[in-house]
Amino acid sequence: MHRVALVLGIFLLSTIGNVWAQETTLTVRAKANDAKYIGTAMAGVQVSVTHAFTHELLAQGLITGGTGSTKDLMENPIVRGQRLSTEGGAAFTTVLDIDAPTQLNIRLHGPLASGKTSVDASQSVWMLPGKDIVGDGIVFNLYGFVLVPLSPHANTQVEVGEVVNLSTYVTMLCGCPITDGGMWDANSYQVEAAIWDEEKLVETVTMQLGSENGIFNATYVPQHRGNYRIVFTAADIQTNNYGVAYSGIAVK
Repeated sequence: MHRVALVLGIFLLSTIGNVWAQETTLTVRAKANDAKYIGTAMAGVQVSVTHAFTHELLAQGLITGGTGSTKDLMENPIVRGQRLSTEGGAAFTTVLDIDAPTQLNIRLHGPLASGKTSVDASQSVWMLPGKDIVGDGIVFNLYGFVLVPLSPHANTQVEVGEVVNLSTYVTMLCGCPITDGGMWDANSYQVEAAIWDEEKLVETVTMQLGSENGIFNATYVPQHRGNYRIVFTAADIQTNNYGVAYSGIAVK
């Protein structure tokens, strides 16, 4: 009889947490600094949610959806308490079972379309049972640009004195287009290609927007044989957005 009571007591203790657990919704968004929400058009942003103390993985997935309203995010003055997200706006939503105030660690990695130029961010937040984090949710403001080297491809073979076409695609983390005189004005950004021979900077070439949105071009003529590293950079000193990508050439 005593053994049965003991087993029953252990069972009740093991389940009491689940009795009081409440399903609580968590929404996470990622916004490009000085731009819009990052979503499906940039292949999404990876999200992981872990318990801050036990490090247990509670949820993971992708931020997907649209970039949101240009008027609300970029044009109209924002007032305190205003909801900025719209229906279909990029988000990751999950439902967690918690029975006590729980500190979460939320980690982001993306946008996935930017490959090695993706950025990481993390933040700790408290969640209370039954108190949903919805609406705009937890919004990460991610800094930087996406840079994709177009020319030359890595390890392109060229001759001394040969004209090398330098080209890179630059866009905001949300994929918002960089254009001549547009919302994201190419004239506000400094795009360059630095040519390095081992640890020696050989030349820095200023790049200009071409006929296609976001594609910056320049030329470089190598004067000596060797293997050169090309570092493409984009900078907006007004908003503290910076981005980097790499390529290289072998000069014979």
